[in-house]
Amino acid sequence: ALSVEEYLQELQMEVVVRSVGEETAARDAQLTQKTNQFNLTTRRYTESDIRSFFESRDTFSLFCLHLRDRFGDSGIVGVAILRKEGDDAATMDTFLLSCRVLGRGVEGAFLLICAKSCVRRGCRRMYGLYVPSAKNSQVKDFYIQKGFRNEGTGEDGAQRYLADAAELSRRAVPRYFRSVTLDGEEVK
Repeated sequence: ALSVEEYLQELQMEVVVRSVGEETAARDAQLTQKTNQFNLTTRRYTESDIRSFFESRDTFSLFCLHLRDRFGDSGIVGVAILRKEGDDAATMDTFLLSCRVLGRGVEGAFLLICAKSCVRRGCRRMYGLYVPSAKNSQVKDFYIQKGFRNEGTGEDGAQRYLADAAELSRRAVPRYFRSVTLDGEEVK
């Protein structure tokens, strides 16, 4: 490949994002327990916690990201947990990716899907959190790089960022992905 984008296009990546359910709860909990480098909040959840979140769909939206490429199936490698706040806002409680898929731009596609989900739920504002840990410093500027603005430090010591969910959701999926779907529907 002559460029990074050409290399990524040659991977023929397929991103499949699904709402978390009973069949993925164990893997989703495992990722929250073990993922450190690309984990914006490093909040650790049990399988029981995950189940209680997806049973509270009025408050929480949970997504898992499955990645395939021309070399094989990486399985479930990402988790996002959004918590609705009031009538028009949602906060990214958890946003993480396995280190096996870093450097492929998957995080941007996943964030785009989360923004689209927020808009579908009537949220105008989308908050992102970054809680520093000994191992996640590589993602400290993630939200700023994705167009969020810093809103200061939250009650739990987290850096809080804000974005217009509709504006984020209108961004296009990078062309180097072969396909990106959310619950079986193609995302563009």
